[in-house]
Amino acid sequence: MKLEPSEIITIGEKEYIVVATKSMGTKSYIYLISNFKPVEVKFAVEEVQGEKIELTILQDKDEIRYVISLFQKELQSGA
Repeated sequence: MKLEPSEIITIGEKEYIVVATKSMGTKSYIYLISNFKPVEVKFAVEEVQGEKIELTILQDKDEIRYVISLFQKELQSGA
């Protein structure tokens, strides 16, 4: 079970929409946008353990830049 685009998830008490997912090697990156205002954009790493999904919100600016570039390439190519 992995997260798919358009799914709504709850982190803390806030809802986020999964915009896109991208697997790179052993990591699966998740592009999230909030379901509330002001809009928040977050990127996370997904780890699946059986039926349980754990997300780690990215904090490192260099890793966030890298992940943004991955999603930009995918969105520009129409994939």
